[in-house]
This record gives sequence, structure tokens and C-alpha cells, in this order.
Amino acid sequence: MIEYSVPFYYAAHGAFVLLLLVAAAFDVWKLILPNMVSIVLAAVFCAVAILLPPGEIEWWSHLGAGAAVFVVGLLAFRFSLLGAGDIKLLTAIAVWAGFDYLPVLLVCIALAGGGLALAVLLVRHMLRSLTLYVPMSGSLAAVQAVCERTKLPYGLAIALGSIWAIYDLPPPGLLY
Repeated sequence: MIEYSVPFYYAAHGAFVLLLLVAAAFDVWKLILPNMVSIVLAAVFCAVAILLPPGEIEWWSHLGAGAAVFVVGLLAFRFSLLGAGDIKLLTAIAVWAGFDYLPVLLVCIALAGGGLALAVLLVRHMLRSLTLYVPMSGSLAAVQAVCERTKLPYGLAIALGSIWAIYDLPPPGLLY
């Protein structure tokens, strides 16, 4: 069992959550997930894992989970199911989870993604209906542009699903 201190646990997972919120904000704002967020997320995991007592982290489980998610993500990218930024963010998060928590993490992300898709479809439908009955002005033209988007900010679902998954785990969370 891992020996950890409460401040260490909260600092590590606080950094995890903060980086996910930054990624979500960028994806909602620009539909882009910066590479630096994924790199820093993986680097923070490595730093945290090195600070733990030797032998407490199953490196092959964590690195293998990241590699598996990356390979599956490349297939998803090939068929235009996910963007490259989404894959990099998922890979960095999978490194935190390892194989033990990866199924829980992916289910939480999938549920958050489904909820996001339903919410976005509902809002787009309502905005389209509004633009049919209200004369177009400058602000409604911007609303119409949002309605015509076909992409979803899936980084938001990845972040929310990951935060949900880590919230449900007892300390030390993803670190084991």
C-alpha cells in the first residue's frame, strides 16, 4: 500500500484537476487542446510517481495503459472519431490511471461525452428555432454561427469524466 501524506495527495490531484480544467476551457473556447497541457499532465504524473517510495508505482501498468489508449486513439483519429488533441489528452490521463482504473475512467468519460452531446444538440436545436422567429442582428448572427458548428468540444467531456472518476476513488486515487 502506498504511503502518502494528505497534502501530497491533494497537491497531486489538484494539479491533475487544474490541468484538466485548463484543457476543457481551451477546448470550449477554441476547439483546440494545447499539446502543452497533455505534456505537463504526463510530466506531473512522472514527478509525483518519482516522489513516492520506490516500487509503489506499477510503471508498466501506467505506461501500458497510456500506450494502449494512444494506439486505439490513432485508429479513432484515422476514422475521424476523435481529434489529435483529444487523443493526446486521453493518453496522458490513461498514464495516470494505469490498467486498474482505466475501465472506470473510460466509462466516466463516455457518460460525460454522451451527456455533453445531448446538451449541445438540445442547445443547438433551441438556438436554431430562435433564429427562425427572431430577425437577424449582429448577436444572433454569432448564435447562428455556433449552431452551424459540427464539432463537439470533447475535451470538456474528457475533463469532466476524468474529474468524476478521480472524485469517486478513495485516497490515493489514481496513484497506487
